[in-house]
Amino acid sequence: MNTSIPRLLTALFAAGTLAHAAEIPDGFYSGSDGSGQAVADPNRPGQHLGKKQSLQVTQAEIFSQDNANTQFVLTVTTPHDTGQAKATEVLAIGGKLYPRNGWGSDQQKESLDFPISGADNAKGVAGYFHVPIAYRMHPGYNMSVSFIPAKPEFEAGDEVKVTLRIQNVGSNAFSFQQGGMNRAERDQQYTFVARFEDKQVEDIGTTMNFGGLSGDRVVKPGETFTDIIVLNKWFIFDKPGQYNVLGSYFMAFKKVNEGNAFVSWWPIWVDYATAPFSVNMVPAKPR
Repeated sequence: MNTSIPRLLTALFAAGTLAHAAEIPDGFYSGSDGSGQAVADPNRPGQHLGKKQSLQVTQAEIFSQDNANTQFVLTVTTPHDTGQAKATEVLAIGGKLYPRNGWGSDQQKESLDFPISGADNAKGVAGYFHVPIAYRMHPGYNMSVSFIPAKPEFEAGDEVKVTLRIQNVGSNAFSFQQGGMNRAERDQQYTFVARFEDKQVEDIGTTMNFGGLSGDRVVKPGETFTDIIVLNKWFIFDKPGQYNVLGSYFMAFKKVNEGNAFVSWWPIWVDYATAPFSVNMVPAKPR
């Protein structure tokens, strides 16, 4: 997906008049250099529109982007290389204007993304395309989370390995995405904060990542998901004593069907599996 920053949008109507957003027919519009007519939209000062596009939409989907269901994104799919998809920069519906902020293409189709703020606006857009809204909803999970150091004590220079354990202690299976942030120096699905002698320990790593392979993990009632992480990628354990650590694991929950199989890439909820633990360091023994 290539991100596109919308250019200044030009006007739809004849020069010399000011078009109110509510007067603009619903549909897709192009953008240009700003030489056209301005649109009187109090929510978007200085907004402009260009030529109306007769875009052929083969699929439209609206997904919630937060657990509170206040921010959404509309993704529309069109046939490949129509010549109009890339030129389309704004969607007008019900007197509201939604500039495009993403565009992608392959050999079969084009896709356009339009952010939508507000539940009522999302309903208006969904009604125009006659599609349902994929809302976020709590999946009803009940889990026990712990981080368990590989040894009671580590010597200076050791790999400080810790096992994440997420046990399903509820009656419902749950599914979440593992990976997708691990093409990096360390797995960015994890976040750790450490203190030593009541002072915060410096994080020596970086939060940069380039995505990475991912898959969906289903945890049935009574089952336990485990993963091993090396904390030396976050902290330098160079002093003897106890390091108190708070570990968090980002979880994008997915929907599961009756067979506990993966259903959709769209997350129905996001949360963190979080637990405190301690790492005990001792001086290195003579070799």
